[in-house]
Amino acid sequence: MLRHAATIGSAALIDSGNGIVTYLLIKAGHIVAVFVWTGGMLAMAALLAALRPVEGCFLLPEARLLEAARRWQRRAITPAMLAAWGLGLTLAGSGHWFAAGWLHAKFALVLGLSALHGLLAASLRRVTVKDVRKPSAALRLAPAGLLGAVAAIIALVVLKPF
Repeated sequence: MLRHAATIGSAALIDSGNGIVTYLLIKAGHIVAVFVWTGGMLAMAALLAALRPVEGCFLLPEARLLEAARRWQRRAITPAMLAAWGLGLTLAGSGHWFAAGWLHAKFALVLGLSALHGLLAASLRRVTVKDVRKPSAALRLAPAGLLGAVAAIIALVVLKPF
């Protein structure tokens, strides 16, 4: 027996048995992964924007914070990005949304966020491992770009305008 999944916030038809529970678990996992990923990126961007080396080097507490941020980026933020992609593609497939215009726009924005993630991770690595003491000035715009992209993605997913 199939029932319309509009009752669970989807346009797809889902099996009325365990399929709905599975869909909801995947959706919840996707949302959690996106929160961890984007929240971690926002923290990385804020940290990189706030860096102020003293006489060309960082103070010990600042260096420890940078190293902890780099570990967190490798252990939590990057895996969350990969989970968000995997679970998101699973949701798109189960909802048969690959032809939807709103999803194409969302993919473009998520690709941009993935590129920004790479830039932030590389900047964090350069600041902690190499002798680069000041990240690119362009990264000061990263928090605003990140928040704008996330807001646009939320609007696309909720409104599905096209």
